[in-house]
Amino acid sequence: MLPADLRRLRAPVAVFALLLALTATTAQAGQQLDTAESFAAAFAATLLELQPECNPRVAGPLEVRFQAAGGEQTAFLDNAYAEYRQAPDRRDAILAFYAQRAFDRPAVEQVSAADASRVMPVVRDAGYPKSAGETIAAQGGDPEKDGPLWEPLNEQLVVMYVLDHEHAISFLRADQLAPLGLKREELRARSVANLAAYLPQVEAVGGGGLFMLVADGTYEASLLLVDEYWAEGKLPVAGRLVVSVPSRDLLMVTGSDNAEGVARMREIAAEITAGGGRLISPELFVRRAGGWELLPPQTR
Repeated sequence: MLPADLRRLRAPVAVFALLLALTATTAQAGQQLDTAESFAAAFAATLLELQPECNPRVAGPLEVRFQAAGGEQTAFLDNAYAEYRQAPDRRDAILAFYAQRAFDRPAVEQVSAADASRVMPVVRDAGYPKSAGETIAAQGGDPEKDGPLWEPLNEQLVVMYVLDHEHAISFLRADQLAPLGLKREELRARSVANLAAYLPQVEAVGGGGLFMLVADGTYEASLLLVDEYWAEGKLPVAGRLVVSVPSRDLLMVTGSDNAEGVARMREIAAEITAGGGRLISPELFVRRAGGWELLPPQTR
């Protein structure tokens, strides 16, 4: 997991990004940042410099596959990219650090009951598990056995499970549940409890009925799963809670009766998903019966 001081440093960056979007300004500095895709390509190049025979390839916006001593491995770069966005001038050092760690990790991660507190939930788009399964099948693996664990959140979003390391995350597989001492049916509750304990301070930033929840730069979208943040009256919005998670590090909130807020949030989400990285969905979702439903088009 990331140290608390680094988590706190992430918040100003996220707040600044939202303020830029809300005021419809263009930041030249922001345009100079690597996209998720170009960052992954730079990471692959760094791997190649360290191990010329590793045959790296970019498998997704923040996912690189490569050959190591134990066979093919996958590096998920969510944390690395978040650190880079906080300190762009340290780009090469961050790439080198994470590349070396990628080679130091075993191909098959051994876990025990002591690691159960590191299991976290993440929210992804509904097509993510299928894409992961296809990649595993193409490599001769069994998607059911070797693929990541997941469950639907609604028709657009899924909940997946990861093991949070100090500088990276890895998707949880079914064969890791028994060593962790966990059952599939308790995975959601346990992981959400872990997340709530890991992120004790979550800030609501904004005004005029449009807010952003700021956490650590990795688990903002996962806050959708923590019911305590969505208790009635917790946020001063008009009508039902409406949220948007266009990317993994941005969670916006407004009220269903705030037509201007809903329209502005939809605009921001569309802009981000049109050209950003770490994407999830351009859609908006409304809180009903303790869950998140797709917001009907006529109310957007």
